[in-house]
Formats: sequence, structure tokens, C-alpha cells
Amino acid sequence: MKRRGVRRPPAEEGTVVAVPLPSSGGYGIAVVSRWATKVLYGSRRILGYGFGPRLPELPLAVEIGRLDPRHANIVLVTYDDEIASGSWKIVGKVQEFSRGEWPMPRFSYYHDTLRRWLEIRHVEDTLDEEFGERNTITIEDARSCADYGFNTPGAFAGKLDRAICEGWQGRPPVMLSQGR
Repeated sequence: MKRRGVRRPPAEEGTVVAVPLPSSGGYGIAVVSRWATKVLYGSRRILGYGFGPRLPELPLAVEIGRLDPRHANIVLVTYDDEIASGSWKIVGKVQEFSRGEWPMPRFSYYHDTLRRWLEIRHVEDTLDEEFGERNTITIEDARSCADYGFNTPGAFAGKLDRAICEGWQGRPPVMLSQGR
């Protein structure tokens, strides 16, 4: 399904957006560190580093230079729909953005059919491929990886909201506490 009338924003790595937080109100900040070049079903996949604290109002100017990827509350793959629609406002850009400083993380997910944890590494450092290399890992290793769900923008905002409220840093602990 192709969306008509929605102009895609320029795919600039290091773009900083204000993410409306669904339950606590206000905004979080996300840095888009990767944009897929391919548009699938009207959307591009993006890798977002989400940050708190909760900002009570839409930021007009953000101290972007102070954002450190090592202190992100969440790192997740989502889609650019809310950026394209203007719901997530572009508020700036990381100066001198470097992929090396904002790396593509190792991802993991629990494969229900195989009944094991898998690690995914994107070989080309891009989100254009559906999956990268997959390897079986332990649950302990999975805890050090980012969650590999393709999160809707709403799910990204909800997880960022919860991460800010509960003080998460890195991967949300709920991802690994589902009885696996």
C-alpha cells in the first residue's frame, strides 16, 4: 500500500526528532542513526537511539552535542512514518555525525519455533536487508543486545516513555522477562 501525499523527509543520519510520549506526556528525543534507502509499503526502516529526560514542551532547540549514544534509554528499529507525517518533529541534527560513534548494535530475539535466542548482525551496516547474519546465543548474551523487533512508531514511543519513567538504559528489561 503506497501512501499518497506524504513527502518523505531527507534521509540524513544524525537527524534529531522530538517523540511525543503517550502516557507521561511531553517529549523524548530520538537520534536517527540509520535510514534504510528502500521504501517498503510506504515506509523506511530507521534505527533510533531514544533519550530522556521527558521534556514538558516541544523543544525548539536541543543541546544536541550533549547526546551520547552510550547513554541512550533505548535503541530500536522502527519506521519513518511519524517523521514523514510531521508527528515527530525534526528539531536538529547531531553535529559531525559519525557512524562509528553511533554504531549499528548487535540485535537479538527469541525464536519461538526454534526455542532459542538468536543474535542478528547486519553485515552491511544498513537496514535495507531483511535480516543479517543469525547465530544462536545464550540468554545472557541476548541481554547485551538491542531488541530486534520491527517496532511501529507508536511502540517505539511507548517503550521510550516507559524507559524514561522507569530509568532504563539500553535494552528494556521487559524484553527478556517473558518466561524465556
